Order: sequence, then C-alpha cells, then structure tokens
Amino acid sequence: MTAGIRSVLAVAFTIGIVVLWNGCGEGDTTAPLEADGRLIAFWSDSGTTRGTSIFLMHADGSGTTRLTGDGAFDQSPVWSPDGRTISFDSDRLGGRSQVWAIDSDGSNPRLLVDGFTARWSPDGTKLAYTAQVPNGTYVVFISNSDGSSPKRLTTNPAGEVRAAWSPDGRKIVFSAYPTFTDMNLYVVNSDGTGQIQLTTTSGFSQAATWSPDGTQIAFEHGAANELAAIHVINADGTNDRTLTALGCGSPAWSPNGRQIAYDCVRDFRPQIYRMNADGSNKHVLTSPGFYSGGPSWKPVD
Repeated sequence: MTAGIRSVLAVAFTIGIVVLWNGCGEGDTTAPLEADGRLIAFWSDSGTTRGTSIFLMHADGSGTTRLTGDGAFDQSPVWSPDGRTISFDSDRLGGRSQVWAIDSDGSNPRLLVDGFTARWSPDGTKLAYTAQVPNGTYVVFISNSDGSSPKRLTTNPAGEVRAAWSPDGRKIVFSAYPTFTDMNLYVVNSDGTGQIQLTTTSGFSQAATWSPDGTQIAFEHGAANELAAIHVINADGTNDRTLTALGCGSPAWSPNGRQIAYDCVRDFRPQIYRMNADGSNKHVLTSPGFYSGGPSWKPVD
C-alpha cells in the first residue's frame, strides 16, 4: 500500500481524526434539542489518565457511562445488529491495532482480530475489517463474527480500507487508491465480485456508511492537504451533497435514517454532533473540555 494510506491509517488510529484539530468547527442551532433516550457509543479521553475509552450516552448527550478503562487507545466503537455487543479498535496488546469486543455493559472483553475499523454484517454473522498483509498493504478481510476463517475481499493491488456493509448484506463499500494518488469510494458484492467505483474526485473519501434504507451513503471527504467535511451521495454515486463545515467526519446514521451523528472540531477539540440527514438542525452533544469522536447509534431500542 502507498505511504499515503499508511499515513492516513496511522493518524486515524492514534486519536480518531487528528487532522481536524485546527478545523473551523460547527455552530449550534438555536432550537433546543429535545430529550432523546436512544444510545450512542463513542470514544473520549474524558476521565482518562492515558489514552481514550469507550463510552455510552443518550442521543441528547445525557447519561454518559464509561465502558472501558485507562491505558489504551480504545476507539471506533460499532454496535452489533442485535445491540448486545460493541466492537472497537484498541492498541492494548503490544501497541498494534486490534479489534476487540465487549458486551454492551462493558463486560466480557475479548480479542476478535488483528486489524481495525470492523463492521458487522446485518445478520451479525460476519465482520468486515482492515488488516495489513505481509507485503505491507492494507486490505479488507471478511471473517466470521468471532474472527475465524478470514478471507480477503478483493484483489486491488493498492489495497483498500474502511469497509461497511449495505443494509441487505449484499454489497460492501470501501475506500481505495485507484491511481495511487486520490482515495475514492468503491462498492463490491459481498463475495468480492462486481466492483464499481462510486466517486472520482481528487482528495480523500473514506469512512463511508450506508443509510438504513440503502439509498444513500454518507462519508467524509477532503481535498489533498485540507480538512474533511461530511458528504452524502446516492447509492449509485450520484448527487453529491456537502452537509457540514470542514473539520468534520465519522458519520453515523440513526436507526430510522432521519439523523446523522458525527464528530467535528469545537474549541480545537473534536466533539460529537447530531444533525438531520439533510444537514439541518446541528447540535453538539459532548463537552468541549475533552476529545470525543467516532459515534455509533445503537441499532435497536
């Protein structure tokens, strides 16, 4: 894999979206945010002496609960489809990136695979995740939900990163370098066949995620050497819309598809926001005194 992908991955794992630290951020809307008891998992350095931990909060920012402890960089939480398990990235063993899982109450930690940014298949039986192969390339693997029987998804020579399943489980979107310069989005069948390039813009497009109805894909895009913003496209790659200011990323759709949670710089630290799926009614959910990012909505109540 190119040095570009290696540098992007190193930055992303070190502390979420480090490239955002000096971004312009987002402002709040004046309308108050109504109470919302739905749950969002995220990472933060709140209350930690070293690293970042996995937390839960209500979707209005209230009721914060810490799930993992000090000493490691625990990031990128993702709920299993049944809402009973949360997977996350961690460097807790030897400093290398691994995917771990905990029960939704923070108990029963277990190692799943060596790699990062795992996403559960809609039926909960498979994982798609990124890992490094012996030649140094980062590629997407598909494994059973316990990490067994891993198989490489594609044969792209430059590799690929950050895969996500479509809601019906038939397709997977990921990011790759088509010409070793610009990172674009691709879609492939879940068996690795029928690859199609979705975006052709210069710069970096990554962290793609499907809307619950499968008609749209949200992702972060930034021009070379610039900060990212959140974009949404139709599932066929058409109708690109920019929803946020620069310095924002990690989009996550609400289970009903009407809202998107994301992280964006506020007072020189990434914070978690929530907005309508059309980009309106933005609200910050976390404290500006801490670094917080990587939101993930619980898929079931």
